[in-house]
Amino acid sequence: MAGGKWHLALDRKDAPGDVDPATMPNAQGFDYFYGTPRFNGFTVLVDDTSMRSPIFRNQEVVVESVEDWDHITADYTHEAIDWIKANRERPFFLYLAHNMPHIPLGASENFKGKSAGGFYDDTIEEIDWSCGEIFKTLKELSIDDNTLVVFTSDNGPWVETTRGMQPGGVAFIPRDHSGNADPLRGWKMSAWDGGCRVPFIARWPGKIPAGWSSDEILSMMDLLPTFASIAKGELPEVELDGQDATKFLMRQSKTSPRDEYFYYSGCLLTGVRSGDFIGWDRLLACQKYGDNDRLEAYPTIFSQPQRVLKKATDINAPNQLTIAVLKSLSRLILLACLSLIMQSNYRRQWNVRHVARVAKKIERLVDVNQLPRLGLLQRDYGITDSLAFSACNRLTEFCIFGKVFHRICVTITNGVHQLSAW
Repeated sequence: MAGGKWHLALDRKDAPGDVDPATMPNAQGFDYFYGTPRFNGFTVLVDDTSMRSPIFRNQEVVVESVEDWDHITADYTHEAIDWIKANRERPFFLYLAHNMPHIPLGASENFKGKSAGGFYDDTIEEIDWSCGEIFKTLKELSIDDNTLVVFTSDNGPWVETTRGMQPGGVAFIPRDHSGNADPLRGWKMSAWDGGCRVPFIARWPGKIPAGWSSDEILSMMDLLPTFASIAKGELPEVELDGQDATKFLMRQSKTSPRDEYFYYSGCLLTGVRSGDFIGWDRLLACQKYGDNDRLEAYPTIFSQPQRVLKKATDINAPNQLTIAVLKSLSRLILLACLSLIMQSNYRRQWNVRHVARVAKKIERLVDVNQLPRLGLLQRDYGITDSLAFSACNRLTEFCIFGKVFHRICVTITNGVHQLSAW
């Protein structure tokens, strides 16, 4: 079952709810769906916009236009419990994505105005109640010990007190309508940890030891291969970005299978972490908005490239500069390149000077004479000339990145040529 905020449906005016059925949960393998095809809104109050969300049960619209969201959390909870009871005798997967606490907020009579923290905290307390009701159901059905439950979030809090967080801008979301990421810096849509580092709680009595925590990196992308491994299911025959974290969750390993994370602000890659390596670039962060007022809100790949690459080469013998390290650094460059290309195609804002400056900054650190090998990108990553050309219309700039990518991929210091086959 998929329940709650789907947010993946595309428009189709001749279809129920004006959404394309091919992009709804039932077309993606879910046998049952109850929820919103997109989100509940983007304004503080429902009446602040003419936009209204429908609610679907499978492919049928059961509520054409939601006018208030006070009972949505309770409705999802009851739907989820009924579905669990109906499927208790067989293995099941329940994906429950509450619309709350996304604005416009809503809380039922049992919770509205009852918390000490205002409207936002009312919604959180009702979600807490929802989790309790589901756990109570699992215990009543005697399947608590045989059910893995994961609780997490898609992003940090939507802290936008003024439009775009511009100083002196138009007031937007009141503070009692959104949370905070303390002690982390930032918020939803920023690349600081407050925007992307979220709580992750996994519970499976008898399988996952209770009471431990970890600072290791894990991603939502890792859940699919992990769940498939636990359920002994078959993965699709495509290359997945996720890693199987079963041993990590069950504490059979203290190390997560994931050691890298790509920091995005919207569609724009602004940083990469790989093991002990991290790089940011103020240029890439600046390009999104084109002014200096926003730089403090968005951390900035390669502002300290010497430190990053020096750390990679501070190893006793060159042969100990592992393939894994070089792959991480080369992926950092590749992702920066592709992100800029995709960003330019999406926003129609290709800034050649920014690309060239970033590329030259990296290029100065690599002392090896190699020609650009765009074919390397084509062969290993399925990138065609037409994609690169149509996206940026700047073969010269793309080749600069191709050259840098190839150089870092092949060698960082003289004497590491054994990696050229990769």
